[in-house]
Amino acid sequence: MPLAGIGMCCRETAYDQICIERSIEWFLLQGGRHIDGAHLYMNHEAIGKGIRNANKKGAGIPREEIFLTTKVYPSNFGYQATREVVETALVELG
Repeated sequence: MPLAGIGMCCRETAYDQICIERSIEWFLLQGGRHIDGAHLYMNHEAIGKGIRNANKKGAGIPREEIFLTTKVYPSNFGYQATREVVETALVELG
């Protein structure tokens, strides 16, 4: 796991899908590899787009180099609920 990463919460731009997409793209093109997200932040889709955009611009980052974290909110604890929220996150991230 990379020592430094980019967190995708708790600032005004964290809820602007275009800002998220561009921030992730820029972060990856600059060499960043750890992205910290959460289902609660409602920006998985923009994170996924940012990753794809960086790769379209020639970053060519192998998936195994990107360390992406997300979180499961307590209301989704339990085997089936956790599986469902993880599946949703994977779809949203693309």
